[in-house]
Amino acid sequence: MEDDGVPVKFDLVVHGICFADLIYSEIPHLPEPGEEVFCGDFGFSGGGAFITAVAAARLGLKVAIVAPFGSGALEQVLKRWLDDEGVDTTWTYDVPEPRPYVTVAMNHGGDRGFLTYVSSEDEDRLMEHSLGVFDRLVPRWVHLGARPGGLALARRIKALGGQLSLDVGWNPSWLRDPELLEIVQCADLFLPNRSEAQLMTNTSTIEAAVERLSLYTGRVVVTDGERGGAFKDEVHPLRRFEADPAPIKDTTGAGDNFTAGVLAGLIHGVDLDQAVKLGSFCGRESVQALGGSTNSPTWMQANAYLRSYGWQLTPWRDRGD
Repeated sequence: MEDDGVPVKFDLVVHGICFADLIYSEIPHLPEPGEEVFCGDFGFSGGGAFITAVAAARLGLKVAIVAPFGSGALEQVLKRWLDDEGVDTTWTYDVPEPRPYVTVAMNHGGDRGFLTYVSSEDEDRLMEHSLGVFDRLVPRWVHLGARPGGLALARRIKALGGQLSLDVGWNPSWLRDPELLEIVQCADLFLPNRSEAQLMTNTSTIEAAVERLSLYTGRVVVTDGERGGAFKDEVHPLRRFEADPAPIKDTTGAGDNFTAGVLAGLIHGVDLDQAVKLGSFCGRESVQALGGSTNSPTWMQANAYLRSYGWQLTPWRDRGD
């Protein structure tokens, strides 16, 4: 929380929308119009910015979230869960009426589809709220979902000296919009998935997409599900990385967990190659349970994995910084 007007330091500030994720799994087939289909498993958890914030906090980072929350029961449950995970919710934008942001996730055929509701009006108001909030924060990194109208906020964060991480959601018209590449130019790290990256760059391979995006920002990591992904930065030429095999229960939030792991690595001073290894571990763990943050690993679990790579995570309370 703010201390007598003195800006508050954080490892990471996550900006975006927190969704209530209703997750259906073991679906025999998708319903036809007028048909009811019974699934074999169901989960309820936070989604969107909630996942990145919780996953990063479990890895020992000092995390705050800037997000809108309505006054309804569903939204307040998510906010209480964030508090319970150690995420600072002081900086949220409070909407004075119920405003559930809901995603239905359907796992079927080895992949998942989503049906989502969010108010564009609240997204616009969040942007206005955020421009003032970041004057009172000193984050080492800020993670944003790149959205239409977000260029002013991205530039504001950079002007204040923070490092900026971006991802982007699947919206074909936005992925083709020149404004998106302007936002990417503000970023220190950009983490799209393969489909998003290839549409943005009008390329047909993940390697070509990484090369094209690296013209706009210094660090690019493009994920590719079970196939791993590829990355490039100022130090490393383009490299592919593999995803460790894991029994997949639900892929919702795998990318958000991956992002949290990469950022935790960079905040601990390792290079992008090592940070991607931690990100891959976090993504692998997350897919083994229903819900994006249900199985997000703790810093102790991550350290058991990182021991063979010769570095460890230190929780923020033990770092003395």
